[in-house]
Amino acid sequence: MTRWREHEERSKNTNYVKDYTMYWNKPSKSTGKRPDGWGYHNKDPKKRIIVESKWTTRASPRHINQVQKYKQHPFYANEGILVYPKNAEISKSFKEKAKEKNIKITRTMVPKVKERLPGPKGLLKSKKYRR
Repeated sequence: MTRWREHEERSKNTNYVKDYTMYWNKPSKSTGKRPDGWGYHNKDPKKRIIVESKWTTRASPRHINQVQKYKQHPFYANEGILVYPKNAEISKSFKEKAKEKNIKITRTMVPKVKERLPGPKGLLKSKKYRR
């Protein structure tokens, strides 16, 4: 299993989705959109949620826009959740923009580490991502 797939599996265990009946990687029949997860609240089916996990070290405004599009037709979600690795760089302005659009940001306990393959340049050790 690849690391980003493992990260996606970890996002299924966040505290935000415990009270929801969730569907993972299931596309919409009408539009074909496929978020990582979507579901509805067990007690109030009108409360819906979208979960999108990102395996990157830098949060981008495109991620918020993507979740915002998923929240509209056909899922009509009330809130969204973005899941990032432990060492993701998330700016204050990004958090504020997400809060305005009712998107929560959470992190898994595992950092993203790039493993380099042995090669002629002597890159034999693991290094953290730098951009």
